[in-house]
Amino acid sequence: MEKKFIGVDFGKNEIIKNVTFEECDFSKTNFNGVHLYNVKFIRCLFVRTIFDDVKNYENGYFEDCHFESVKFHGTNIISNKVILKNCLFKKCNIKIPLFSSTFKDCLFLEMRIKGINFNDSTFENCKFSGTLEDVEFNGIYDTNLDPKACLKNVDFSDCIFRDFVSFNNCDLSTCLPPKGRDFKELLYKFYIDDDSIYTTGSKDKIMVRKVDYE
Repeated sequence: MEKKFIGVDFGKNEIIKNVTFEECDFSKTNFNGVHLYNVKFIRCLFVRTIFDDVKNYENGYFEDCHFESVKFHGTNIISNKVILKNCLFKKCNIKIPLFSSTFKDCLFLEMRIKGINFNDSTFENCKFSGTLEDVEFNGIYDTNLDPKACLKNVDFSDCIFRDFVSFNNCDLSTCLPPKGRDFKELLYKFYIDDDSIYTTGSKDKIMVRKVDYE
């Protein structure tokens, strides 16, 4: 197998099935519109890789991979029950919902994460640095019924929490807050009549009644 795919332009709507890519360089590779089925990436490099409109349908798997300066817009390449182990994300911009994915021993460094939900996704032994804004971690969602499973040993110490970083039914007891802050001081209860969601909210720290939204 060719180990270097630098700058390769995969055809739109191309189907890639039952393949394991090992130690491949996908820098500036264009995966635009590709459909992935049971594809594994092991020890692969993704720098300025284009993942627009990629569909990762089943058994997506990444291990020991490096993502740098990648925009995750309009794709589910790392979403939809994808497993990621020991992966590094650096200076990436994530603007997609990350549903039902598993992140273990992953680093998210110098990131910009805005306007997304991590519904039903779990993070174990992970670290975030950079800015989070309008982001929600959901501890109980569909198949995930354990609030302790969502965030386990997650380090936010080098993060900046901006408006509406929210934790829905999450156990933060094993997590580290941004440096110089404390979760109890940083977050407040969003709903007056519900103890499940804690958030940075906005500067005015408005609290509302959940029953008014149902």
